[in-house]
Amino acid sequence: MPYTPSSEVLERYADVLVNFALGGGTGIAAGDVVRIASPESGRPLYAALHRAVWRAGGHTISHYEPDDDAALNLTREFYELASDAQVDFFASDYWHGLIEAVDHNVNVIADADPHALEGVDPSLLMRTGLAMKPFIEWRVEKENAHRFSWTLGLYGTPAMAAEAGLTEEEYWEQIIGACFLDDPDPIARWRGSAAAGATSRASRSSRAPTGAAPRAGSPSTSRSTVTATSSAASAWSSPTGASRRPRRSRTSTC
Repeated sequence: MPYTPSSEVLERYADVLVNFALGGGTGIAAGDVVRIASPESGRPLYAALHRAVWRAGGHTISHYEPDDDAALNLTREFYELASDAQVDFFASDYWHGLIEAVDHNVNVIADADPHALEGVDPSLLMRTGLAMKPFIEWRVEKENAHRFSWTLGLYGTPAMAAEAGLTEEEYWEQIIGACFLDDPDPIARWRGSAAAGATSRASRSSRAPTGAAPRAGSPSTSRSTVTATSSAASAWSSPTGASRRPRRSRTSTC
């Protein structure tokens, strides 16, 4: 059977994502609407996230779907069967209504098969992403207005662990360590780490020439931010709404 982390770890993980990662470090507020999306392999974290949102007084919009694996691969089947019109289809009213309705989004990344779409024409995947361009623009506009936030939760699966050359327990040890889930109060640990990072950046800035600023892609830019941005874009753009992790992602998005 697949390895499942303890309920304590899952509750801490959900708590970090809902009450720290969302809202730019402040968490959600009572009455906020949170969309939670996950494939079936991420079910334990998907459930814990709902409980965390409800405890915080928020409302949930749920998106739960079957894994893409050897038994059933709906995403691949879509690209094998879809006409040009279906590949390029964009449900404008639905997506505009969704981005207006939600305050936050959490995607659980839990690949049952990291190679599920190997052999699918890459141009078809790109066209699906291009069709979603209006939605991405609406989302970015709302995010820039500080009315929307998103985050990702990586849920280790047997296939993901095998891809990394690790056992499932070893893979989860990476996630637990990266997200401070072995700490009794991981949010306090995160806030302390964020404060220390801000102090360090301020110190470096004070020594920089006037007008100088870190460049995107420089060592001061978080690798997890780069990974998360790529994942978030792809998670909204598959024909089934699947949360799909970039092939060369880090073990954890924390």
